[in-house]
Amino acid sequence: MFPFGAAVPGLLLAVGGLAVACFPAAEPSAGPVAEATDDPAVPAAVPPAVPTTVSSAAASAAASAAAPDDDTPWGRLPRWDEGLAEVSVYDGNLRVYDEGRPSTLEIVTVREHFDPERLVKTAPAPGKPVLDVLKMNIHRETRTGIYEYDQMASVFVDRDSGELVKLSVVHNEWCGNSSVLYRRDADGGHLLVNSYMDDTGVEERDIPADEVPVFEDGLMLWLRARLPALEAGLTFDMVPSFMTGRPAYTVSPATITLVDEIETTLGDRTVVARRVVVEHAGRRRGYLFQQDGLRVLIGMELDDAGSSFYKLRKTLWLDYWKRNRPGDEALLR
Repeated sequence: MFPFGAAVPGLLLAVGGLAVACFPAAEPSAGPVAEATDDPAVPAAVPPAVPTTVSSAAASAAASAAAPDDDTPWGRLPRWDEGLAEVSVYDGNLRVYDEGRPSTLEIVTVREHFDPERLVKTAPAPGKPVLDVLKMNIHRETRTGIYEYDQMASVFVDRDSGELVKLSVVHNEWCGNSSVLYRRDADGGHLLVNSYMDDTGVEERDIPADEVPVFEDGLMLWLRARLPALEAGLTFDMVPSFMTGRPAYTVSPATITLVDEIETTLGDRTVVARRVVVEHAGRRRGYLFQQDGLRVLIGMELDDAGSSFYKLRKTLWLDYWKRNRPGDEALLR
C-alpha cells in the first residue's frame, strides 16, 4: 500500500513487495506535490470531477440519505458507550522542509459529554443539559533535525448528526507555536487563528451556517462516520490542515475521486478495507478503513510522492486517562 523502500519492523500492513495501494497505479498524478507542513506556496487546485460544490452540511445530508433508514448512526454505536477510548498508534513518514521524516501518529476517539453552551467537557447530572459528542484527538510527533514538531488536533462532533461542534489545533516547535479554535454557534461557527509566522498574527471570522466547510483536520472522522454511503464524485468545500506553523483559513473544493474495496494485511490476517481517495488543492489523500462496523483507519497516504504516509501499528480499547504510571507506555509498543 505504502511506498516503503523495504519492510519496516513492527508495522502491521503489507510493505515492500506487497503492493496494496491507496492510489491506484494506473491513476495519473494529480499534479505538483504540496508540502505536508509549512510550505507557503499553494499549488493550483485540481478541477473537481463533477461541477457541483456543496457545503459540509449538504454533503452530510447526501451521504446520510443513501444509508438505510434503520441504520444506527455510527456515532451511536454501543461500543462508544462502554467507558473506554479507542487508541490507535501509527508509524510513518511526513514531508517537512522538502524531506521525508520518520513520524508517529496517535489517534484517540472517545465519547464525551459537553456543556451545550460553553462547549467544554462536563459531568452529567440529573436535570443538567448535556450534549453527547465524539472526540477525536490526533497527536503527531516529527523530528526535524535538531528540533521536533509536536502537533495536535482535537475534533468534536455531534454523535447523532455528525456535525462539527468544536475544533482546536496546536502546533509547537522551537521557532514558536500556532493555534486555531473553531466553535459552533447559533449562526454557524466562529473561527480564531493565531499564527507566529509571516506577520499573520490573529485572524478572526464568523462562518455562516450554510458555508461551514469540512476541515481537513477532521476529515478522517468525517469520512469514517459516512463511509458506507460515500461515492466517487461527491464534492465539498474543505480547509487544509491547521497542523502547521502557518495556519490559514482558505476554502476550496475537494472531491472524492475513488471509493472501492481491497484486501490488505492487518497483522497476521487478511482483511477487507474500504479505500477512499480525496483530491484537494492539487494533492491527493488516500485512506484505508477496515470494512466493519467501527471502520478503524488502517493507513493513509498524504501525497503522490510517497513521502507522507502512516500505517497502523495497533489499536487498543482502554481507559487511557488511568494509564499514567511508569511502564504504562509499553501498552503502545
